[in-house]
Amino acid sequence: SMGPTAKSLSLASDMSKPAHRSVSFDEMAEAYREQAEALLEGGADFLLLETCYDALNTKAALYAISDINRRFHRQIPVMVSVTINDRSGRTLTGQTLWAFYTSISHYPYLLSFGLNCSFGVTDLRPFVEQLSANVPLPISIYPNAGLPNQMGEYDELPSFTAQHLREMAEAGLINIAGGCCGTNEQHIRAIADALHNIEPRTVPAKDDRLRVSGLEPLLIDRKTQNFTNVGERTNVAGSRRFARLIAEKQYDEALAVARQQIEGGATVIDINMDDAMLDSQQEMQTFCRHISGEPAVGKAVLMIDSSDWPTILAGLKNAQGKCIVNSISLKAGEQDFLTKATELRRLGAAVVVMAFDEEGQATQVRSTISPANEEEGFTVYGLINLTKDHITDPSKSEQETLTYWISFPFDVKIGDIFGFGEVGKYWMIKYYDGAERAEKGWFLDTKTFWKFFMDTDSIMRANTGYVLTLNKSMLNTSCPVYDNTSTLQLYFPSLEKIKTNIHADYTTTTCTIPAHIC
Repeated sequence: SMGPTAKSLSLASDMSKPAHRSVSFDEMAEAYREQAEALLEGGADFLLLETCYDALNTKAALYAISDINRRFHRQIPVMVSVTINDRSGRTLTGQTLWAFYTSISHYPYLLSFGLNCSFGVTDLRPFVEQLSANVPLPISIYPNAGLPNQMGEYDELPSFTAQHLREMAEAGLINIAGGCCGTNEQHIRAIADALHNIEPRTVPAKDDRLRVSGLEPLLIDRKTQNFTNVGERTNVAGSRRFARLIAEKQYDEALAVARQQIEGGATVIDINMDDAMLDSQQEMQTFCRHISGEPAVGKAVLMIDSSDWPTILAGLKNAQGKCIVNSISLKAGEQDFLTKATELRRLGAAVVVMAFDEEGQATQVRSTISPANEEEGFTVYGLINLTKDHITDPSKSEQETLTYWISFPFDVKIGDIFGFGEVGKYWMIKYYDGAERAEKGWFLDTKTFWKFFMDTDSIMRANTGYVLTLNKSMLNTSCPVYDNTSTLQLYFPSLEKIKTNIHADYTTTTCTIPAHIC
C-alpha cells in the first residue's frame, strides 16, 4: 500500500501564494519511486495507491512506477483507490471521479479502480454505481465503518457493512471489497462470508474514443459532436491582452480571459507562453498552478501548446487532468519523436501529431502519406493508440486529411501473441518472452523481411499450423535488433493466413502462439 502523502501537487500550500507548492512533481515521483522499489524488493506482487485525493499526485506515482517498469522490464499491476471529499462525489482537489479515472487511465497495467475511506458503505453506493457503469476495470470498494462519532470512534457493526456490500455485489457493481477506517478483523470476516459464492461484476469493454479531462471529463467523439471548441485567447501569440497580463504578472486577470472563453463555450483552452520576452517554462508552470485554484477555469481541459519541450513538460507536471499536447512531429527525426511520445504516454497526455518530417511539412496527398504512416507505425511500440490519444493536425484539405486515417493500429497485449508491422523503413516483429517476462523484437529491413516469407525452407508444418523460423544470421547487418535470441519461431494457423494478412504497404497482424512453441 502506498498512501497519498500529506502534500498536494494541485493545491497551494499557502493560499496567499496560489502558485506556491511545497513539493514538485519530480520530487513527488522520486519519493514514490523509492517506496515502490522497496515494496517490490520486499516481495510485493502488485502495488495499491490508496486514499488518492489528488490526481496529479497519483500521476506522479504512476510515472515513477512506469520508470521502474522500463528500467527493470517489469509490468507492475497497480490498484488505484480514490477518496471523495463530500457527497457531490468530488475529490479534495475538485475533480469528479470520472475525470480522475480519465487522468490516470494511461497506465497500461491498472489492476482495478475504486473507492476507499470517504464515508460509510451506504453513502458510497451512488458513486460505486457511477463507476461500475463506465470504468473498464474491476471496481474495488473498502469503506469506513461509518463516520466517526464525537469520541472519534466508529459505530458501524460488521453485519451492517457486510450486508450492504453484499447488496452491491448482488447488483453486479463490484469486484473487490474490504474495509478501511474503523473496520477490524470482524468486519473483514463478515464481508468475506457475505460475498462468498457471489459472481463478481462483469467488466465492460474498453472504449477507444478520445477522453480527456480537467476537473470534469470531456469526450471527443465525431459521431456525437463534429466540433470541439478550443479557446485560443490564453495564448500570448493569439491575444495582446493576455500577453500583456502575463508579462505584468497579472495572473488573476489572465484567468479572467480563460474564464470568458469557457463561458463562451470553450471546453478546451489552449495555453501558450512562447515569447522571447518571457520565461515560457516558468510562466507555463505558474499559470497552470493558478488554474488549479480556480474551479471555473480548472473544469476545462488544458491544451499545453509550445514548441519548447521543457515548457510542455512544465504544463503537464502541473495539471491534474488529462491534457492535450500541441504538438510533436517527425521534424527532428524518428528518435526524437519516440523519446517525446514515450514521455507523453508516461505523463498521461493526449497528443496532436503534426504532419512534418525532416523534409518539412507535407504539401500533397502523396507526400502526406509518408510522415503520417511513420507516425502510425509507432503504435507498434505501444506509444500511441491512434483512435484514443492521437489527434492529427494536417492543416490540409478534406481529401488530404483522410490520408491520416488509413491506419492499422497495432496494440501489443501482454500474453502469448506476436505481431509485425511496418515502422518507417523497417519491419518490426514483436513478441512476448514468457520465460523472461519481457517484450522483445527484431527489426528487419523490407528486403530482408520479404526474403523470409519468400523462402519456403524457412516455413515448416506444425501440428496445428505452420512455423516460420527466423535466424539472426540471415539478418542484414544494418538491421537493429533488441533481443539476445539467435532464433525466433513465429506461428501461423495456415499458409492462407500468411498470404491474406501480408501486403506490401500498410499491414499489421497478430496470431496466437501455442504454449509449446512459446
